[in-house]
Order: sequence, then structure tokens, then C-alpha cells
Amino acid sequence: MDTQQEKEKAVHELTRLKQHLLEKEAEESEKIDEDIKTIEDLRQSNDYLRAQVSNLERTLKQAVLSQEELKMANNSEVLKSREIIDDLDKKLSNCIGTIDAKNHELLNLQTALGQYYAKIEAKEHLERELVRAREETTRLTQLLRSFFELEVQKTTNYDS
Repeated sequence: MDTQQEKEKAVHELTRLKQHLLEKEAEESEKIDEDIKTIEDLRQSNDYLRAQVSNLERTLKQAVLSQEELKMANNSEVLKSREIIDDLDKKLSNCIGTIDAKNHELLNLQTALGQYYAKIEAKEHLERELVRAREETTRLTQLLRSFFELEVQKTTNYDS
């Protein structure tokens, strides 16, 4: 009976070991299934992140290109603005030169006008002097006539 008991014990042990192996296999299978699901989730997450990175890289490239285009456009605008400023500076210099020439011409005209007025005043003064001289000449002429008439009368009175 010992052998029968040992046999039963061995069968029982074998059954328990089989059960244990089946449980371990089920656990391992479950763990593998979880690992496979985790790996699949990670793959999907990795694919999603790669797509995100790819989109971000594309967006970044477009932003860099747009920024370069804007920089080129700004540089072009700056160059155009500098050309316009240089042109305006030249025009301003020409205008300042013209204004300086006109101011010089105006000063010359004011000087000539001053000389003209001085000549007019001198002429008017001479005309007044001439009128006074004529009046004095007329007065002296009348005085001389009166004197001559008196002299003539005196001479006629002496002769008579």
C-alpha cells in the first residue's frame, strides 16, 4: 500500500504541479498579453508622437521660411526706405541751397531797395533845396530890383 499511497501521492503532487504550472502559464500568458497591449499602446503613442514631431518640424520649417521671407521683405523695405531717405536728403539739400540763394538774392534786393530809397530821399532833399534856392533867388531878385529901382530913382532925382 505504500506504493499505492506513494503513487497517489505522486499523482496528487503531479496534479498539483500541473495545476501550478497551468496557473503560472496563465499568469505568464496574462502578463504577456498585458505586455503586448502595453507594447501596442507604446507603439501607437510612439507613432502619434512621431506624427506630432513631424507636424511640428513641418510647422517649424514653414515658420522659419515665413520668417526668412519676412526678413527679406523687411530688408527690401529698409533698402527702399534708405533710398527714399537719401533721395529726400538730396532734395532737402537742393531746397536749402535754393533757399540760401533766394535769401542772398533777397538781401541784395533789400540793399538795392535801401539804396534806391536813399537816392529818392537825396533827390527829394535836393528838390526841397532847389525850391528854397529858387525862392531865395526870387526874393533876392526882387530885392535887387527894388534896390535898382531905388538907385534909378535916386539917380533920376539927382539928375533932375
